[in-house]
Amino acid sequence: MRTARVRYRPPASSALLVQRERLLDRESAIRDAKVTLVQAAAGYGKTTLLAEWYRRLSKERGIALWVPIDATIGDSRDLFEALAKALEAADVTIEEIKVLLSAEGFAANNVLVAAISDAIATIDSDVFIFLDDLHFLLRSEAKSALVALLRDLPGNAHIIMGSREVHDLPLARLRSRGELVELYEHDLRFADEETEAFLQQAGQTHLSRDDIARINASTEGWATGLRLLSLAIADGDDVPLLEPEKGSRRKYAAFFAEEVFNNRSPEVQEFLLSTACLGRVCASLANAVTGNKDAAGLLAEIESAGLFLVALDEDGQWYRYHHLFSDFLKRRLEAREPGGMARRCGEAARWFADNDLLPEAFEHAMLANDPYLAALILDRRCQSMFYSGELRSFVGLAEQLPAAALNKFPHILFTQAWLLIISWRFSEAEDVLAASRDRLRQLDEAGVDDRTDRASLQFLQIHREMMLALFTDRMTETRELLAQLETAEPISDHYILGTVYTSHLYHGLQRPARCEIDDLDAQAQQHYRRTGSIFVRIWHHSVVGLALLRRGDLSRALPALELAMASAQRLAGETSELAAIPGLLMAEVHYERDDRTEAARLIATYEELGRGLGYVDQRVASLMVAVRLRQIGKETQIVEHLLADAAALASAHGFERLRLSVAAEAARHYLLEGRLDRIGRFVRRGDVSTELKDHFPAAQKSLLDEARALLAVRLAQARGEFANAAVVASRWADLYLKGGWRTAAVRWSVRAATLEALNGDRSQARRTLLGAALHGRDAGLVRSFLDGGEVVMSLLAGRGVDGATGEEGSSLDGYLAMLVQRWNGEQGNLPSNAAKTDRFFGESDLISALDALTEREVDILRRVGNGQLNREIADAVGLTEGSVKWYLNRIYGKIGVSRRAQAVKRARQMGIIV
Repeated sequence: MRTARVRYRPPASSALLVQRERLLDRESAIRDAKVTLVQAAAGYGKTTLLAEWYRRLSKERGIALWVPIDATIGDSRDLFEALAKALEAADVTIEEIKVLLSAEGFAANNVLVAAISDAIATIDSDVFIFLDDLHFLLRSEAKSALVALLRDLPGNAHIIMGSREVHDLPLARLRSRGELVELYEHDLRFADEETEAFLQQAGQTHLSRDDIARINASTEGWATGLRLLSLAIADGDDVPLLEPEKGSRRKYAAFFAEEVFNNRSPEVQEFLLSTACLGRVCASLANAVTGNKDAAGLLAEIESAGLFLVALDEDGQWYRYHHLFSDFLKRRLEAREPGGMARRCGEAARWFADNDLLPEAFEHAMLANDPYLAALILDRRCQSMFYSGELRSFVGLAEQLPAAALNKFPHILFTQAWLLIISWRFSEAEDVLAASRDRLRQLDEAGVDDRTDRASLQFLQIHREMMLALFTDRMTETRELLAQLETAEPISDHYILGTVYTSHLYHGLQRPARCEIDDLDAQAQQHYRRTGSIFVRIWHHSVVGLALLRRGDLSRALPALELAMASAQRLAGETSELAAIPGLLMAEVHYERDDRTEAARLIATYEELGRGLGYVDQRVASLMVAVRLRQIGKETQIVEHLLADAAALASAHGFERLRLSVAAEAARHYLLEGRLDRIGRFVRRGDVSTELKDHFPAAQKSLLDEARALLAVRLAQARGEFANAAVVASRWADLYLKGGWRTAAVRWSVRAATLEALNGDRSQARRTLLGAALHGRDAGLVRSFLDGGEVVMSLLAGRGVDGATGEEGSSLDGYLAMLVQRWNGEQGNLPSNAAKTDRFFGESDLISALDALTEREVDILRRVGNGQLNREIADAVGLTEGSVKWYLNRIYGKIGVSRRAQAVKRARQMGIIV
């Protein structure tokens, strides 16, 4: 984890500390409360009170953790990191928290809260967590983390918060349960006797009770006001009797601060002014900013004089000024030396950067009005910020920089581009990569001497362009860029090198040619093991699972996706965008196995979550599974909604393969429904060539080409061009089988068999199906056959195994019987879908069969019964003759026959004709 602005002990006690027992005694109530809130304006002693409670509780039976908050807490991760370091300083084991915090910024609040809760729950005593200056956090994204913390911490944890404001923290439930202790401004005001004790301790023993009462009235019991008065009196001033109505507290504080300031030596004055811009200061930093060599001595002198300098640690290394005093000093410096604060902030930025304190370095560079210095500081750290999980911090810092500064620093641009790519903001990523290309060209023209750095930048440029091409599904471009990376001068970044191998694997599974899945998996993981990243393994194992699914190795695909899911749930919980990456792919595996219950659960859980992160493939899988589950349930309207929604998503992100998949799935749907007039609803002009030979496969073709071919085949089926479409399908099946992609090969074979049957060649169709069944059996495929519908199942029903003998034949027979049994159970409209000419049809069978027929099918069956030929039927209902054949095969399957004469007989039984 990075170095952060966190101290693990409260500020050191002031010498002028009054033991206010009425407040300190609330310690017993803290032990019984879940949350304690101390809210008041600046200067009322909130930090002092919390620090005293901390010291008392630390000496007793509990563990006290001091977690101060400041302006550098920009997001949830900053808060969790501060909590983790505080736990670690208390010798609590936090290994799981460290892993989550280093997970590229994708660990969810609820997961981190759970990890912190688990760590605290292992402690055998109460744990008191002190969060000081909470108002900084409430204005940031980290507020959501605090809310989760308040809700879910274990019973032995107690949170004590000090804040100037509360906003809308959800405290009502705690208050109603009596689990909240609250102290406000009126509770913290000094009473007269406390004011007297304070001033006497400061040496003002000559003051009368009336003086004390007037002082307390004028300060309204304000602790900082009392301290200012004390300093003024110590310097010989008369007792000031300023009334509250004579000016705001800010003016009141500034008046006394100036009185105090003017009584210091010129050396101290200059030191105070020069270091006022620093949020915190140590001797080394002060020497760098002031040019002084005795900063340690001056800090000790200022602290002993009580000049509003607060020690931040027990060793007296780090200090900060009281914010009111700091504001006064900064105003005075600017009045005396316009631009003086900016110059000193610039020096501080360089010191913080040299000491690897990025947030403060960046903050002071921006205070110095030097965005180029801020960008340089961020450029040196942005890559490591990505790997260590500081994504939100990076984004927050980068957003503060003007474009002119950003575009000078390639590493920032590369990190921005990566974040934009994985979040599907592709047009923005294009713009950023264009800016980085321009910058590299400028560096070339300027003749940069550092050849190693130049080679590294060039590698990263190609890598990001390759990632953009991959995520936008441009596989030809991806292949070309991967080839460039192979010939480029290599870098030593194992994270990047691992993603190159994962990208090779992803690109490989996009083509029909053989891909060495196991080798690429092993090489990628060899690099990932050196990074320790959980996040990148989610993406990698999802790609491996997808590849194994397409190879027809379902027994290994599911465990690979489960590995990805376990990592995603570890980082972000069960219902998260990360979990949707493997979750939607797992839905396809379960659906293929005909585990429709689990597939439906996964779709319901992740369909909406998986709309902005991941691969195109998960959206294609989600579309197919969701649509087909609804088709099985006869939910036509929902199917059409799903298709329209997927088309809109494809258009929004420019996912051409998803758009074509929507068109192909829509074509299938309308073919099944017999609504051929609607098949072109999702097809654009020029999407596919009507020349089917243009869609023959080749080894260099991609899944995008396959999506076009599938759409073309289904459109040809609608036109009745069964023979030519069957040839295209068979060629795709053969090529995929040669490449070792059994699932794709089987699915294309089933399509080919359907088309062959529709063309009247049922013997060839049966041979095609039985060949596919041999591979489907070994792969464990089920839905690829069942989704072939009545035509496919009528071919398989009751058929033996041609040419297969012995155990193989018996095994295949059992597999085919299982498919037919599943189909019968799913349809439920007939006792058996096997074609039997003389099987008795009872009344319930006839009713079920009639219900299963569509309006168009009933019309065609009636015309068959009236003796019309296929050609005559086609002319009458506006179909091609081939489409009529296809409809007849559907009708035969639904009413349990296999020939035309039997269909006429069954139609008479059903009362369709007389």
